[in-house]
Amino acid sequence: MVSFSLIDYIALISLFVIAFATGIYFSRKTRDDKDDFLLSSRKTGLFLFICINVTTWYGGILGVGEFAYRYGLLSWFSQGLPYYFFAVIFALFFVKKIKNGNFVSIPEKVRSVYGNTPAVISAILVFLIVSPAPYFLMSGIILELITGLNFWLSISLVTVILIAILSIGGFAGNLYTDMVLFFVMFSGFIIALFVLYNDYGGIDFIVKNVPSDHLSLTGGANTAFVIVWFLIASWTLADPGFYQRTFAAKNTKTARNGILISILLWFLFDFLTNSTGLYAKAILPGIENPLFAFPLLAEQTLGAGVKGIFFAALLGVVFTTLNSFFFISGTTLSVDIFPYLIKRKFSSVRLPAVTGLVISALLSLAIIYFLPSVIDIWYTIGSICIPPLLFVLAGAYFEKLKLQPNIVSVQMVISFLVAAVLLFAKNSGLLPEVLAWFEPMFAGFLSGGVFYITKFVNKKET
Repeated sequence: MVSFSLIDYIALISLFVIAFATGIYFSRKTRDDKDDFLLSSRKTGLFLFICINVTTWYGGILGVGEFAYRYGLLSWFSQGLPYYFFAVIFALFFVKKIKNGNFVSIPEKVRSVYGNTPAVISAILVFLIVSPAPYFLMSGIILELITGLNFWLSISLVTVILIAILSIGGFAGNLYTDMVLFFVMFSGFIIALFVLYNDYGGIDFIVKNVPSDHLSLTGGANTAFVIVWFLIASWTLADPGFYQRTFAAKNTKTARNGILISILLWFLFDFLTNSTGLYAKAILPGIENPLFAFPLLAEQTLGAGVKGIFFAALLGVVFTTLNSFFFISGTTLSVDIFPYLIKRKFSSVRLPAVTGLVISALLSLAIIYFLPSVIDIWYTIGSICIPPLLFVLAGAYFEKLKLQPNIVSVQMVISFLVAAVLLFAKNSGLLPEVLAWFEPMFAGFLSGGVFYITKFVNKKET
């Protein structure tokens, strides 16, 4: 448990009370229809779009601290730069196509192009991709450090608060809560970095006290390791949160410009977090579990009040992504999966959504119990779910890549299974040593890509 003074508790609690109260107040009149509850009536302006787009991106803040502590600048090179690249592609080539349709979710778009079976498969993939499990895990860890409460009790407390906010305000509750936490996360890291710079010095101090590999873009990692993280960044093109926010934007220009401006703010926040991670390595070189690099650095170096604000920033970063992913996860179950499994349409959106949130929370707790690692959860879900979802989205939005509905269903299933089997073989030590570099995501993309090769070869012969 971190030692907190009274002023630290006051700072942290006050910031979150303001965030929750703002979210509930501005979303209290949310209606029970799809457009309003799920997308805030598609009226999200540029400022709110940027706030939620920037904050939702950084849920894995403890993982960022661990990565920067272990590998230095490789953290930015693999966890920042490739995501900017794919975000630009999304803004320039996907946004207009997405806004041209009047859909509320990815599976709804897929259903309009391919029919029910591919839509339900894509809904299951979306549900897995937006699993809030890693963010529940991190919020539980941070709350346990701050309060000394039991880990599972901490997660339960977060779950109850989130279900209350989201069931009252829907997407609008998510929007306005994240708006406040946007300022909390930036201010926390800016203040902490100022204190570190003032107390320990700047670049010269870091250069003298971190391994030389930490100041290299590749951080001493092998090429395959870097490439797979670049491929994982293609997650951006299939990120349900990006689609949700684009659906909710008031027009195409708002969504496109909002994403491009977000990239600049991501670059700034990456500078703040990676610099803080390098300070952690320089000041505390012997941390046994680098997942706690940021909390331990704050405990060692930050004074009363500042420590509370910094922990509010850590928790705020996690909470904003948890907020968004939890909402998408629960509503995917209630809107895109339940009605087509039980063959019944719901007249209300809110009650099924709350049911979906409860089920999503329970499944997340199960994932945490069996796989209590943030990076392992990201790696597992990304490796097996991104390739099949990207394939169906490519066909849904780009006519030349469209396959027949029965074929795209097979493509998605095969891409998923091939990646899953290779992941199991790799984790079980069954993969020959000569293929140890071959990542499951590679296999998922290659096996699904075969269907496009066959399509184009057949078309050419015809």
